[in-house]
Order: sequence, then structure tokens, then C-alpha cells
Amino acid sequence: MTMKNRIFVLSITLLLFGSLLGAGSSMAAPPGGRYIVVFHDTVDVNTAVPAVAQAHGLQVGFVYQHALKGMSAIVPEGRLNALQNDPRVNYVVQDMLRTIDAQTVPTGVQR
Repeated sequence: MTMKNRIFVLSITLLLFGSLLGAGSSMAAPPGGRYIVVFHDTVDVNTAVPAVAQAHGLQVGFVYQHALKGMSAIVPEGRLNALQNDPRVNYVVQDMLRTIDAQTVPTGVQR
């Protein structure tokens, strides 16, 4: 799967989870922040999730095993840089609601 496809799948997944969880809830956000942690393709998710969570003090949310290998987690303040430099981690993105604002429809298709 190409990086562009992974980002698209991740964006759609975040959009769906955000709408299901009620992005406008009145609950206060915990210290730190919510992030999506994506592992390298060679990493075994079943062993990496608990090991990375323990090593960096993460509170694990969802575990992703199919479209990409990774997890959502609450990262404590001051631990993001160490998490991003972990050799098992490919990249880390902030977990937030994403929307699509515009759609272009070719001429002759609008009705």
C-alpha cells in the first residue's frame, strides 16, 4: 500500500471515529495529546503495542492491524519526541477530526 493510500485510509478512519465519538463533547482533554502512532511494516503489532506503550507511558486507544500497523494513544507531555524517534515507529500524527470541504464535479455530471 502506498503512502498516499495509507494517509487517505487514515483520514477516512479518523473522520468516522470522530463523528462516532462526538467530536464536540464537553469532556476535558487529558494532559499531553491524542496521536496516531504508525509502525514500520516489519513490526509485529501484537508485541509492539504493549512494548511501546510501556516504554513511553502511553494510554492506548485503538489498535490498527489491517489498513496500517499502529495504534491511537494519549501521549504524555514531553514524551512525543522520544516516541517519534523510537526505531519501531514510522511516523506519528495528531489524532484530530478531519473534514473534506469541497467537491469538484465535472461538467455534465451536476444534477
